[in-house]
Amino acid sequence: MDEKLYKVKEFAELAGVTVRTLQYYDKSGLLKPWLYTEAKHRRYRKEDLLRLQQILTLKYIGFSLEEIRLLLNSPNYDVKTSLEIQREALDERVTQLQKASRALKQTLTLLSSAKPRELDWSLVTEVIRSIAEAEKWQWVHRYYTPQQQKMLTERAKSYTTQRMLRDKQRWEKLMTAFQRLQKQGRKPSDPQVQKLAAQMEKLIHEFTQGDEGIRRSLNRAYSDLGKLPKEQRPLDLELQRYMGEACRIHNEKKKVSKR
Repeated sequence: MDEKLYKVKEFAELAGVTVRTLQYYDKSGLLKPWLYTEAKHRRYRKEDLLRLQQILTLKYIGFSLEEIRLLLNSPNYDVKTSLEIQREALDERVTQLQKASRALKQTLTLLSSAKPRELDWSLVTEVIRSIAEAEKWQWVHRYYTPQQQKMLTERAKSYTTQRMLRDKQRWEKLMTAFQRLQKQGRKPSDPQVQKLAAQMEKLIHEFTQGDEGIRRSLNRAYSDLGKLPKEQRPLDLELQRYMGEACRIHNEKKKVSKR
C-alpha cells in the first residue's frame, strides 16, 4: 500500500501549526516537504512530524531558527540523542514554570490578605529571593525516586509562604552558626557543634517526616555535592562536610545511648 501523503493544509491541521509556518520552514530550509507535485504543491509524510517536533522544541528552549537549521542539517546530528537532551531541557523548563507559578500563588495570597498600600513589600521581595535561592537546590531532586518526587510535590501544595520563610531563616541561621564554629577551629565532636547537629537533625526529620527512603536520597545527593561545578553548589563543600561529620557523630552517640 502506498504511503499516505498530506497536502500542506492537511499536514498543518495534523500538526497543529499554520500553513504559513510550514511555508516559512520550507523556504528557510528547516523542513522541506517529502516531495513537490508537478504543480509545485507540497506533500508531507507522517514521518515529517518528527522533524517538525524537533524544530518547535528547540525553538521553545531558546535556539534561533538558524541554529536549528544548522543543527538538524549537520551530518553528525543524532535524532535519539537530541530528543533526550530536548526532553531534559523541557523537564527543566517545566520545573521553572512550576516555581514561577508557586511564586505567583504566594504573592496572590499576600495580596488577598492586605490592601496593596498596606502590603508588606519586604515580604514580597523575600519570597522572590527564596524562589531564586531554591534554584540552587534543584540538583537534589534528581536523586529522589518518582514516588518520592510525587509525595514531596503533594506536600508542597500546603507549604505556606510564612512557613517557607520561617524554614529558610532557620536553615540560614543554623548554617551561619556552623560556619562560625568551623572558622573558630572547633571540631565536629565539640559540644557546641553537637548542639547544632541536633538542631540540624531535627530540621531534616521535619522535612523527611521520618521517611528513611527520602533520607537516603538526601544522603546520596550530598555525597555527590563535590561533582557540581563550584559556582553551582548551594553551600561550601568544606562546610557541608563539616556539618555532615557533626551529624554522623551525633547519630552515632544516639545509637550508643539507646543500647
